Amino acid sequence: MHIFWTIFASICILYIWIWLINQAFGKHSLKIQYIWKILLIGIILVGGLFSYKYLISHSVSYKIYNIMEQLTLKSFLIFGGYCAAILGILLLIFRKWASFIIQVFLGGAIFFFMISFGGILLGINSLILYYIITAYAEEYMKYTSSTTLLGDSSHGIKNGIFFCVLLGLGFSLIENLFYLFSLADGSGNILGLIVGRGLISALLHVVATTTIGALYYALKQKILRPVALFISIVGGVALHGTYNIGLEYQLSYVTVPLVIFLFFLLSFFLFKSDLLYVKKEG
Repeated sequence: MHIFWTIFASICILYIWIWLINQAFGKHSLKIQYIWKILLIGIILVGGLFSYKYLISHSVSYKIYNIMEQLTLKSFLIFGGYCAAILGILLLIFRKWASFIIQVFLGGAIFFFMISFGGILLGINSLILYYIITAYAEEYMKYTSSTTLLGDSSHGIKNGIFFCVLLGLGFSLIENLFYLFSLADGSGNILGLIVGRGLISALLHVVATTTIGALYYALKQKILRPVALFISIVGGVALHGTYNIGLEYQLSYVTVPLVIFLFFLLSFFLFKSDLLYVKKEG
């Protein structure tokens, strides 16, 4: 299984770089777009299935049993309510796009398996490799899934922002659920998990991914596409990487202002999304 994941993770990262080159320099015929969709769907299916098998084979069921023994029902209700509220509110506000919301939300969630497990097994743990490969792969793959799977429906800065927000939420949701496993060993507390992971981390994932989409759609008509892609990726990865470094080295003078900035930036992105302000007909 370790050999399989090493090969599979390498393929995932290679696919992302090929996708970037194709987006920047390639001609987008219908046949090419169809091939990219098939490849990405295949990666999602294989990655999701083998991830679940890998987790189950490493005593996840035993960890879940320990969590059930050590955590209170109140803790589960609080965290479960947080997760359900995100999807529920989105479905309520965007009833006309409910099917798209579910698809994109789950798509972003599945990407967590491929990037997280693949990166760990490849040994990507140094700061330089984190910036160049892991952070880039995580953010850009979440962003490109909306344009690849949804096609023309995600084009334009406003729709692009909308779908990037959903992908960030989906990724963050599954990641936060897995952090519950750490509580089985007695490390951490449910309040810290809800505030740190449920709020701040979710905000970070959403804004970092949306920054890529927003910058790219705003710049691609003004400058060369390769330059627009590079600037947008650097912007999203810089936000995510700066927060992680500040958290790792306990630099509160970096993380606190950054979190405040992320809240304002998210408000701006939501304001720019026309799906939040659809004019009534008549």
